[in-house]
Formats: sequence, structure tokens, C-alpha cells
Amino acid sequence: MLALKAEYFQESDQIESATKTAYDLLQKAEKINDADNACSAMSILSTIYWRQDDDIKAFSFVPKVIRYVRQVKNEKELPVIYNWLARSFESMYAAKENKDYLDSVEIFAEKALVTARKWNMNFQLKTAFQSKEALAYHRGDFKKSLTYHDSIFLYIQKLNAPAQLPMYFQMRAYTLQELGMKSEAARHQDSAIFYARKYAQPSYLANYLKTGIDIFEDAGMTQKALLSLKEYVLIKDSVQTTKRTEIINELKQKYEKEKDSKRILELSNQKYVLWGGIGILTLLCGLIYYIYRNRIMKRDQLILETEQRLNRARMNPHFFFNALASLQSFAINETDSMAIAENLSKFSHIMRETLENTYREYSSIQQEIDFMTEYLELQQMRFPGKFNFEIVNSVADSQLSLIPSMIVQPFVENSVEHGFADINYTGFLRLEFSNHGGNTLINITDNGRGFNNQSPKSKPYISRASQIIKDRIYLLNLKLKSNAQFSIQNNEKTGQGVNVHITLPELYDKENFSH
Repeated sequence: MLALKAEYFQESDQIESATKTAYDLLQKAEKINDADNACSAMSILSTIYWRQDDDIKAFSFVPKVIRYVRQVKNEKELPVIYNWLARSFESMYAAKENKDYLDSVEIFAEKALVTARKWNMNFQLKTAFQSKEALAYHRGDFKKSLTYHDSIFLYIQKLNAPAQLPMYFQMRAYTLQELGMKSEAARHQDSAIFYARKYAQPSYLANYLKTGIDIFEDAGMTQKALLSLKEYVLIKDSVQTTKRTEIINELKQKYEKEKDSKRILELSNQKYVLWGGIGILTLLCGLIYYIYRNRIMKRDQLILETEQRLNRARMNPHFFFNALASLQSFAINETDSMAIAENLSKFSHIMRETLENTYREYSSIQQEIDFMTEYLELQQMRFPGKFNFEIVNSVADSQLSLIPSMIVQPFVENSVEHGFADINYTGFLRLEFSNHGGNTLINITDNGRGFNNQSPKSKPYISRASQIIKDRIYLLNLKLKSNAQFSIQNNEKTGQGVNVHITLPELYDKENFSH
């Protein structure tokens, strides 16, 4: 019962309760020479100290487990213990870089593989392959490391264990980085953090964020690396508090004292008061941590849902289908091969930019202008003679000035698809970029049907365009503590069309600013 409780407290991130229960289990197991429970207790305690970055205490349990493993009676426990020993020696190698530890990793990983196959234990087989992958990685055999990834993923599928995906993508990111595939490594690291947010406890998520700092920076994603660093510090501070460390040390001291038979009687009258105080303190710390963690999780969940919604709404998919159909018709009717090739090039560039913007948080104003120019030229091909457009840029450093990627496109698409629908005159769209008072200003003006005269079919898209920019501005203000905003209204000066005004903070590409 104590072993199950200790494992439950550890998996649910209740560190203080897990530590206390594991020490109780170890004390009772040592009294009756119960090797099975002693190994379980020491593996839990060692894992807890590793998570607290206390390598010395964590390593101290390894030789004790090796002595006890020979006495284990339940053979089904052996794959678990062997896997734990393999992981422990791998951690010891990472800390001390002594290659002798890798030999121990190989020995215990192979023992775990053999015994797990004997009892058909898929989870332990997966864990054994993880140790073998780590061994290949540390020995510099990265191609062999990739083959073990396939075996690990196979067992994750067999176990239907999506909570193991963060670990899988993390390992693959490490190996791809070593092979020089930095962009691929960053994408896998993104997946590791995504699934860690979904399935992992905060303390484990902090480890994935910490690794992401180096991988994103190595791939040239400085902004992403900075955001990972900020979130890592926030989570780490909340998990590893001074009070928690003091409580764990007090529990260890109490365990050491109670091992001394001469002092058991002296402590008998004090232990109830001590346990009561620790229990109250544990409950209080747990309550405070629970409330704080819930707030962080709700905020992160809101950000994640917003970003997912934005990725799904980058561009109306009907545009791609309609543009492709128009290109097909254009190719059939036109004899100018250069014009056909030019329009195909524009279409492929728009598709590529749309996909890349899924991973890119900001674009330069010049990139946005180039993108919108190609987009509007394709729309003119779809609707020949329907409208003209003008893009005005008065921003001096438009190559270095940044704005959230594709923040303009939904409103421009709304003007073309719905504002110019069924009008009996030539439409005109004006897009203007400027700076004023430390802000970047974007004005989108058309002479279409106007905001209140849209057809019923177009109204859902108007709401969609407004929601997209609300989401973008919400994320921008949250990350930069800025006061970005937008407005959309009928053009009162001309009595025709709509005017959209967007106010954003001035942002610059700092890496290239000096150039």
C-alpha cells in the first residue's frame, strides 16, 4: 500500500507527500529485509532528488539498489529495477562524463530488455529501448539513435500512451540537432513542449522548456528561445521553492535519526507533534501551489487555444481552391507561357508563405507588402477588371520593422471577396503602412458595399476576420505588455466602403538592426 501511495504522489507531483511515504516504505522494508519494497522506495527517492537537482543524494541510492536486486523475489519487478538502474547510470554519466558508466547502462538495459520480453511487458520494453537510444546518443552513434526512436514510438503506439510523446519528440530533437538538422530539431522540440503542456506535470514541462532554449537558439529562433526561458524560470521558481527543500531535508534527517535505535524512545513523544506540523505545512503549501498552478494552467490553456485557432484560420481555404481553378482556366485560355509561369509562381509563393507563417510569429513590413501584392494580383486574375489596388509604405526601415504575420490579410480578403461583390463600378483598395508616436499604423480602405450592406453570406466571414485580429492583438498585448488595438467602420468621408485602422507597437528585428 505504501509503495502505491508513494508512486501516486510522485506521478501527481505531490513531492512532499511522495518523499515522506517513500521514506516510511524504506524504513519498514529495511526492518524486515524486504528487497522488493526497498528497491521501489529507493528508486522513488532517487527520482525525487534528481528532480530537485540534488545529484549527490540521488546517486547515493544506486549501489544500495544493486545490492538488493539480487534478493528480489518477484521476477516481474526485475525489468523495472534494471531499467531504473540503466537510467540512473545514464544520469550519472551526464553529470560526471565518466565513460565507465555507459558500460553499466549497456549491461542493465540489456538485462531489462531480456526480462521484459520474458514477461511481455511493453512499457518496460519501451523504457529499455530508451536506455539503448541514450547509450547510442552518448557514444556519438546518432544514426543508430534514430533507429531506436522507431522502436520507442512503436511501443508508445502499442501502449496507447500519448503522455510518452513529449519524451519521444525531445529525444528526436536532441539527435536531429547533433546531425545538424536544426530546423527539424526545433520542430520536434515544439512538439515535445506542446505534448508536455497537454500531459506533463509543471516540473516536467520546465525541463522541456529548458531544453527548448538551446535548441530554438541554435536554430536561429531567438524570440522563441526567450519565451521558453521566461516560462521555464516562472515554473521552476514555483516548483522548487526554499520551503519545499527544507521540508525534504527535515524528512531525511528524521529518517536518519529514526534508524538509530538508541534515539527511537527519545523521539516517540515528539514525532506526533512533528508529523502534525509537517502535515499542516504540507497541506498549506499544497493548497497555495494548487491555486497558483491552476491560474498558470488556465492562462497557458487560453494562449494555446488562441494560437491553435489562429493556425486554423491563417487563410480562407476557399481562396486556394478558387485561385487554382482560375489558374487552370487561365492556362487553358492563355497562350502566353511566361504569364502562366508567373501566376503559378505567385500562387506557390503564397502557399509557401502561408505555411511558413504557421511557425513564424512576426514578419517584416516589406515581407507583408510583397505577400499582399502577390495575393491581390492573383485576386485580380480571379476577378478581372473588378478592382484596382494601391499599397503605400512610409515606414523608413520596412525591412527591419516587424508586425504579427498575416494580420492584414483577413481584412483585405474580406474587401475583395465581399466588399466588391455585386457592385456595378470598379472597386479600389488602398493599404497604407506608417509610423507615428512610437506605433506602427496600418490603414485598409476600400470603396465597396460598406460594413452594413454586406450580403448575409458574408457576415460570418466579417466576424471571422474580426475574431482573427482580436486573437492576434490579445496574444501580442499579453506577451509584450503593449496596447495594440484596431477599429473597423464605414468610410464616412466617401459614403462608400469600409476603413480598418490597426495600431501596433513598433517592433524591430534586433539581430539585423545594426546592419
